[in-house]
Amino acid sequence: MFLSLLEETIDPRKSIVTEMQLSDISDDVGTCWRELGPKLEIAASKIHNLDEDYSYNRDKANALLIKWKEQVGSGALAGHLADALESIGRKSIAEKLLGEWVCCVTERISCVNATEMFSRQE
Repeated sequence: MFLSLLEETIDPRKSIVTEMQLSDISDDVGTCWRELGPKLEIAASKIHNLDEDYSYNRDKANALLIKWKEQVGSGALAGHLADALESIGRKSIAEKLLGEWVCCVTERISCVNATEMFSRQE
């Protein structure tokens, strides 16, 4: 009951993305990282520097996403990133991002509920 109530009241689009979530979607972002940068308001010079500093697209994508998170701080919302991804035609990555957040919350609650259940049995 608590879990279903929580899922109904929490909007994953309003959650701040974690570095783990960003890392998880970096492979998927791949070569479209250059197109995503301006949508996240990353300066062209920073995008150019990332291109010079990293060899692989996955690393470039991850560095871009981390740079965005650092740049906007508490404004690094999953919904904002999902919108940017959708605007460049990468809706599947946006759905993966938002789906991972829900799974993460569900797993944590399940772990907490299991811990409470076992501690009550003692």
